[in-house]
Amino acid sequence: MAIEIRQLRAFLAIAETGSIGRAAERVHLTQPAISRTLAEMERRLGHRLFERHARGMAPTAAGETLLPYARLMIFEAEQARRALDALDGLERGVVRVGAVGTIVRGLLPGVVRTLLANAPGLSCSIIEAPDEQLQAQLCAREIDLVIGSAAVDDGELATIGECRHDDRFTVFAAADHPLSDTSLAAVLACDWVMPLEAMAPRRMFLETVAATGAGVTPRIALETTSHDAMLRFVAETRLLGWLPQSLIADALAAGQVRVIAVPELHVSRRFFLLQRARGSLPPAARAFIDLLPLISGETE
Repeated sequence: MAIEIRQLRAFLAIAETGSIGRAAERVHLTQPAISRTLAEMERRLGHRLFERHARGMAPTAAGETLLPYARLMIFEAEQARRALDALDGLERGVVRVGAVGTIVRGLLPGVVRTLLANAPGLSCSIIEAPDEQLQAQLCAREIDLVIGSAAVDDGELATIGECRHDDRFTVFAAADHPLSDTSLAAVLACDWVMPLEAMAPRRMFLETVAATGAGVTPRIALETTSHDAMLRFVAETRLLGWLPQSLIADALAAGQVRVIAVPELHVSRRFFLLQRARGSLPPAARAFIDLLPLISGETE
C-alpha cells in the first residue's frame, strides 16, 4: 500500500470542506481529477473513505481513522521540506510561536531581535492568545511552539522547559479612583473586571483570593477576553483589575491607572515551553529555543 502526499492532500481537502468542488479549488485540481485521486486512494487502501449525503461528503469510519494520520504525514512532509531548505544554514524558514500577552510584550522582542540578527533570512509568526487557544492551535499544527502559563503533558502536547521571566500580577485602579483603604477586605469588596471564567488568569485570581483565607468571593462586574479592554475599562470606571505589571506599564506611565498595593494579591506565575508530543521541530524553531532563557528542559 503506497499512498502519496498529493493523495493525502486531496483527501484532507475533501474532509475539511465536505465538497469535491471546494476541495478541488483548494488543491488546484479539476473536479474529475480530484475524484480520480480519491478513487485511486480508496482502491489502494481497500476502504471507502467518504459517504455522499444531501449536504456534501462526510468521512466514513475508515476516513475518520485515517484523518489524524493524514494530517501528521502532510505536516511531517512539510517539515522535511523546511529542514532540507535549511541545510545550508538558516537562510529560510518560519518560526511559528504562540504566547500569552505578557510573554509577547516582555520576553519575545529581545529573542526575536537576536534571532533575526543571527539569521536574516528567517521570518517569524507570533500569535498572542490565551493558553487554551494556543494549545488548540499547537495541536492543530498551526504553530510549532507555545510559551504559556500551563505545563501540559497529555500525550498530545509535551512540556520541554520552563522560561525564566518575571511576571508579577498586581491590583490596579483608575488613577483617580477614590479607594483609600487598601486593606485586603476593602479591596475585595470592590467590583472587578476580569478575563472570562474559563481563562487561566481568572482561575489564578480566584485561587489567589481563596488562598488568603478572606472567605470572600469578589464580584466580577465585567468580563472580557482582551487585556487592552480591561485596561480601558479600569481607567474609565471604578472597577479594579488584576494583570501582570508588564501589561499595565504603559498605562501607569501615562497616568491612566495606579497600582493598589495589596501584598496578598501580588503573585508571580511561571511560564512553560510546549511542543507537540509527536513529530520533530524544524531547524528554525530549534534556533528560537536556543535563545530562550530556559530554567530547565531539553528539546527532543
